[in-house]
Amino acid sequence: AAWRIKKPLTCGQTYQLANSLILRSDLAKEFKEWKMKRGLYDDDEDANLLGSRWFQGFRKRNEGIFSDQVGRKYERNRHEHVTYQAFERQFSLIESGLTESGNARMLDQPQHQDREGNVVSEDEAFGYPVTLEFIHPENVFACDETGDKCGGKDDARNGGEKRLVPNGVIPKALVGISSSHFTVFPVSNFTGQLVLVQVIFKGSKFKASWGIGIDIFAKELDAQDDPSVNFGPGKRYPGLSIFCNGIEVITLFDASPKASMTSSILRNVVKTLDDQKLTKRGPGLFPAIILDGHVSRTGEAYLEYVTDTDTEWMAMFLACYGTEIGQLHDDKRQNGAFKTALSKSKESFVAKKRRHGAKPEILQNEIVIVLQEPIQQSFADVQKTKRALADRGLNPWNRAPLDDPVVLATATDSIQAERNEILTTRNLVNPSAAVPVPPTRMNLLQTGSGSLLGGEAAAAEAVAAAAQSLNTTGGTSMDILTMLRQESAKDAGRQRHHESQKDCFTEEELAEIYANSKKLTANTVFGTGDGRMGRSLYNEVRKRSLAKSKKDAEKANRDKKKIRILLKKAKATRKREKDYLKWKREEILDMIRLKKLPKDKWNLPKTKGEMQTRWAEIKGRRTPHASPCNSDNEESDAEDDESIDSQAEPADEGFVIDSDDEIAAEDDADDDGDEDFGLHITALHSSDMCGSTSSLAHAAVQQLEETDQPPCSVPPRPITHWYPSQAITQRADERPRCTRFLSQIRAWATDKTLYADQTDAPRRHIDRGGLVQASGELRGRSGGSIDTVEVDNWPKSKPVNLFPSSLLALSNNSSRGNIWEKAYLPTSISRLLLIGSASF
Repeated sequence: AAWRIKKPLTCGQTYQLANSLILRSDLAKEFKEWKMKRGLYDDDEDANLLGSRWFQGFRKRNEGIFSDQVGRKYERNRHEHVTYQAFERQFSLIESGLTESGNARMLDQPQHQDREGNVVSEDEAFGYPVTLEFIHPENVFACDETGDKCGGKDDARNGGEKRLVPNGVIPKALVGISSSHFTVFPVSNFTGQLVLVQVIFKGSKFKASWGIGIDIFAKELDAQDDPSVNFGPGKRYPGLSIFCNGIEVITLFDASPKASMTSSILRNVVKTLDDQKLTKRGPGLFPAIILDGHVSRTGEAYLEYVTDTDTEWMAMFLACYGTEIGQLHDDKRQNGAFKTALSKSKESFVAKKRRHGAKPEILQNEIVIVLQEPIQQSFADVQKTKRALADRGLNPWNRAPLDDPVVLATATDSIQAERNEILTTRNLVNPSAAVPVPPTRMNLLQTGSGSLLGGEAAAAEAVAAAAQSLNTTGGTSMDILTMLRQESAKDAGRQRHHESQKDCFTEEELAEIYANSKKLTANTVFGTGDGRMGRSLYNEVRKRSLAKSKKDAEKANRDKKKIRILLKKAKATRKREKDYLKWKREEILDMIRLKKLPKDKWNLPKTKGEMQTRWAEIKGRRTPHASPCNSDNEESDAEDDESIDSQAEPADEGFVIDSDDEIAAEDDADDDGDEDFGLHITALHSSDMCGSTSSLAHAAVQQLEETDQPPCSVPPRPITHWYPSQAITQRADERPRCTRFLSQIRAWATDKTLYADQTDAPRRHIDRGGLVQASGELRGRSGGSIDTVEVDNWPKSKPVNLFPSSLLALSNNSSRGNIWEKAYLPTSISRLLLIGSASF
């Protein structure tokens, strides 16, 4: 039973264990005599009585009971949480949520069903009796992340596929070395239909070219008359076009620093499902979604949306750490098929590049090309998804993961005995639906080695007699027995905890549970709460977020005071003496403190000589400056401006910085550095920077110089966005976060509609370099392209080589951060458009 405690024995350890069990026992004497009669005994005292030949025979006699396989590492937290009780709780909580949301109803009597949902006899059934009937399976969604990277070193091995090479040569397939990650996030409903795919690239901000893709092997056609000729599968800019049952799947693109899911991206996913009418709402009916315990699920942006009265979702957690067994897209027909197909797709694309003499690397803007077929062959295959839904116990609601050997092994003896009998019968009646019976539930007196002892009664007597003489004091056997006893005690404790758990909580009880939790994780919500991403959880997350913001603001105020003090001292020091070699020890130390950056690993120097050397190294750095005015609560800080000790070791601080040469100018005039450096946000604007539940967008007109611009580039010239309260200057390569202000713009297209609200307002032009004030949101025709926004007085002699804004292939499904970095203007049109960002 070593496998039960996740301490499986190697083949060598197995016959060492067998030898230690018979050491100095009557069985050892009998076996020694048997070997001596046959001339097989080795009189070496250190030799084992049972050797490899015995093990080979043992394995052959018991091949129906065990097999030798390559081991896998199993994390401690999975071992502790993947239990029968946890999965039982998962199905109970989700069942309650599905009925509350109006998407399912409880059956009057449980039914035995097969994988297809047909009512059958118990012997022909799959999983447990079905207690739930779906009313709106299309309104219940499951989703999961699967990550990969552009390089292929760690790709799947395609089932151990072998390659032919000369003797003595190791097969080596050339792959790229790029470590750029990406994440695919498929969303399927409970009918098996893939409805949305979110692709997340690695980067601080999304680039449109990643979404449209660039196929260097496709010829770029003349797009003067029709810009769309270069867009679509097999064309220069193929994008990502996925179809499921003949219906085009929504594809969204975004970026995050680690290419991982974030709360805001997840929020946009569920919002898009609502916006595209893929969900149903009505009296007593709203959509449901089942998720794993990724940290993004407890993020404020996502929780705010799914708990809002107008956009409520029944969002529920799966059993923590058990997604390998219970999550839809972790099924081998989903993620397994995807990974295998992706490996082949990447290998094929790299080989194609090699044939054409190109660098064998997959670039960021080629990811969508290699994703096309793998997604189509896995997540978009309805039949595979339906089979995965049944095997994961989700539709039909058969709770099949409870029969998984790893899960069932943690159940009580009575449950194991009951399921063992049922599974044994089903395996005989319907081998194709067979579920392995754990060895601990097999009658080992009738199978394997036990079958050679003359029947069950004789075998039982022989085993009992042998057990009396076995030596259990050996190292291996003693270790296993000790761990078995410990594991048994833990199982009993888990069972007591499970029996004491509640499935129903009041809002006050949940609020108290979450308030007393050190961390608000999925494990907390599922293990001690109601397993839902509901209002109580959001309230506590919001409370902690506000507390953190307040703490950060207070720290920022203290930092600004400290930097102002150092700036005053720097000013006085420079005024007194320009030559740093003549500065006093305290003066040079303050100057070093002023320019020390958070990334610097060195400590402040101790001697004056070391200080002068360090200053010579860092004096060319830009010097930080503080805001010219205090925040609202800054004056309440009791710290005095002169209270910083120059001898103290400073905390690492990061500041917005200006050049060292500007200090003299800053001494004589008020500094506008914030406006030159980037977006300056007042306290009023800061309060509107997040939390908007409406679709947001902004557009701006790029003021191009009369000189030619590089093709497909955005000149780093300032763009002025119109706001109700003030104009804010921002560099073109910077983007403000989503704010309510960003929707205050109207823009029009030439022949494909680009509109700001849904009214029939008269067409208006935008003067070059200006913006029109209007309210509403910026939308694009679904599935179409936005060619141009009119700009008057554009010189016909200046053709603009920019990408079509259809490059997004997102239309009005854009996610926050998606940028129309470039737009296309046919040379025959003299009016142009330009730069915008669609946000939700």
